[in-house]
Amino acid sequence: MSLLGDRLSPVARLFTILMLLQAGRKVTQKEMAEECGCSAKTIQRDLDVLAEMNYVCTYDESKHTYVLENPTQLVSLSFSLSEVLALAIAEGGMAAQSGAPLGVASQLAFKKIRALIPQSLQETLSSAPQMVYLPPDTRRDYANAPWEALFQAIRLRRVCSLKYEVVSRKEITVRPVEPYCLTRIDGYWNLIAYCRLRKAIRLFALDAIKGFVLTEETFLFPEDFVYAEFMKGAVGLVLGKPTQVKVRFNAEAAPWAKRIRWRFQHTLTEEPGGSLILQGEVSGLHDLKKELLRWGAMAEALEPPQLREILEREARAMHALYSENS
Repeated sequence: MSLLGDRLSPVARLFTILMLLQAGRKVTQKEMAEECGCSAKTIQRDLDVLAEMNYVCTYDESKHTYVLENPTQLVSLSFSLSEVLALAIAEGGMAAQSGAPLGVASQLAFKKIRALIPQSLQETLSSAPQMVYLPPDTRRDYANAPWEALFQAIRLRRVCSLKYEVVSRKEITVRPVEPYCLTRIDGYWNLIAYCRLRKAIRLFALDAIKGFVLTEETFLFPEDFVYAEFMKGAVGLVLGKPTQVKVRFNAEAAPWAKRIRWRFQHTLTEEPGGSLILQGEVSGLHDLKKELLRWGAMAEALEPPQLREILEREARAMHALYSENS
């Protein structure tokens, strides 16, 4: 598909219009114009050309929509039932994210793919949301995140200036960063970038970016950077010093702990009586502490002593809080 500036060529426009209409749905002139990047008058001329080619549209005056008479499948791809369901799940997964990356663009992309699916499977695709429920899987609202600007900065290897809110210190800093990639961990979207202010690779929460400026300066992507190595030992989002840990889950919790896909390298050892020992190296204790608190008295930190002390202080503080309220 040839592009002339930001507009489609006449042939590409005709093909795009037919792609929008061939699924048999009703489309407005405005929708066609937005998709083709042209005026409504141009679309009207294109519809006249299509009519001369025997692609006749019926116009609904009450809804201002067009529908193609006797639609034909111009382009069709072979899809299995499993592939159609996979597509439906992917589409639902994007829709389930609050402020998903390029949300509008992803909807348009899925709409185009839908037009390529054989009519015999269209009904299956439409009914998929009733078969698979995907609740929102982002923990925060990323509607205001600078998605497109970040993608451009990452693709072009351009330095950008972030106006960034450090929530824990209640302060906003401005820092130049070299953006590497975007990642979603436990429902939280983050930018992995080299921070020139801190002189280290850091994770930046996307919802904490309050301002973004793309500079003309470029940077060299480090050849030795590997995402898996950077996140090695991570339990959550907060990284720290590599630390060997050992945790015992009691017999009640053991079957559930065994089913978890722990992110860090680890071993699981069953003990007499049904308890389970988890051992491995984590990157800092902050997020492991939060994880173990979820298990309550069903999980006991055995090593290191520092982790036991952290959890003990937390337990004492909770006891004092609830005793006071009682």
